[in-house]
Amino acid sequence: MFGSILSIGAVLGAFTSGKIAETLGRKGQAMRMSSVICTAGWLAIYFSQGAILLDIGRFLTGYGISLFSYVVPVFIAEIAPKNLRGGLATLNQLFIIGTIISWRTLSLIGNGNL
Repeated sequence: MFGSILSIGAVLGAFTSGKIAETLGRKGQAMRMSSVICTAGWLAIYFSQGAILLDIGRFLTGYGISLFSYVVPVFIAEIAPKNLRGGLATLNQLFIIGTIISWRTLSLIGNGNL
């Protein structure tokens, strides 16, 4: 159950990300909101002393990541010149750290052991 809560947050974020981006604007406000939600989720996980706060943190983190996944490529496409637009939007996906390094190294980075 704990592992799937992040995915549930991401699914709900996917349903609402377009409306949030249109309401707040993609150039900054929606990304700031995503940052606040991700930070709140991380803090909830970090300071949790029980399962409920861990679950809330995972949900918020998934929701925030989902918003970022929608807003960032759209933002890149809006600010990039026409001849670079497709390449820059593609590089955004290719440069996600989990695609470059192994999951073991990513785990060490996430735990602060590297």
